[in-house]
Amino acid sequence: MTTGTTAAPYDIRRRPRLLRKGLKAAGTLAALAAAVLVARTVLIPWAYPLPGRPGLTGYWQGRIVYSPTDSRQVLLRIRYEENCSMACAMTGRAEVCGAHRDTAGDLTGDVHTWSGRRFSVYPHLPPAKGDIRIETMDGDWHGDEIRMRAKVEYYDAAGTWNSSQQPPAPAVFEMHRIDGGRFGAACAHG
Repeated sequence: MTTGTTAAPYDIRRRPRLLRKGLKAAGTLAALAAAVLVARTVLIPWAYPLPGRPGLTGYWQGRIVYSPTDSRQVLLRIRYEENCSMACAMTGRAEVCGAHRDTAGDLTGDVHTWSGRRFSVYPHLPPAKGDIRIETMDGDWHGDEIRMRAKVEYYDAAGTWNSSQQPPAPAVFEMHRIDGGRFGAACAHG
């Protein structure tokens, strides 16, 4: 004999419990995302600065003087590399233009201080036969300005390096932040 009662397929009393579990899961995910963002800002402030503060990543432009008659524009695009296979902290692009010898290549770099204030970049420029090539640049970053010291090498017309032909180190030069549009057009203007 049946009593005539049927069980409801969905118990109305379970609804608040499911809602609480869903809100708790969403809150946990939001807290985890906030913790990751805060950790990136605290651990890598040069790549993930606080809002309103400048970062080291971005586009930079300066002029290096090799001699009184030879100065060239140096352009850098610096990015933070989270998955670099060589334990480097930054990657990007380097361009050197002027004296009718424009060249460009990738760059890698290392940050020497937690804040990113001191760092080195290594432009991977093609061999420069009969010309000067930047091998490394050490930077001292202050907001929207970088003071750079470059190590350069001279390769003769045959593409060989000779210690007796090496130029003196260029003077320290300054780089300033620019936008991406100016980066793309800068070498066209020398």
